[in-house]
Amino acid sequence: MRQKILLFILLSTFLGGCSTSTTLTSNSTDTQNPTYTLADISLHNSAESCYTTISGKVYDLTTWIAVHPGGDAAILSLCGTDGSEKFNAKHGNSGSAKYELSLFYIGELAP
Repeated sequence: MRQKILLFILLSTFLGGCSTSTTLTSNSTDTQNPTYTLADISLHNSAESCYTTISGKVYDLTTWIAVHPGGDAAILSLCGTDGSEKFNAKHGNSGSAKYELSLFYIGELAP
């Protein structure tokens, strides 16, 4: 079941792409690791577009909301915010949670 979920997520991410536009900060010249401000992230605060930052990295969790094993409310509470405290409190040093999170990486938080 977990493999099917991960396959769904990967396919959704690569085939679906990002449905909304985000303005990158002007100091972002690296297209492989774009930089987002907290203001950018705050615009993605819903089930339709859910960005969060955790430990300085930015993630698009939109496709993860519906399939998160802990339920959609846990992910929705992170949308548009710095989710570091909530994520770390719940998952601590869980290697599997960090791996799953890495699948949704889209860039870095601007300093």
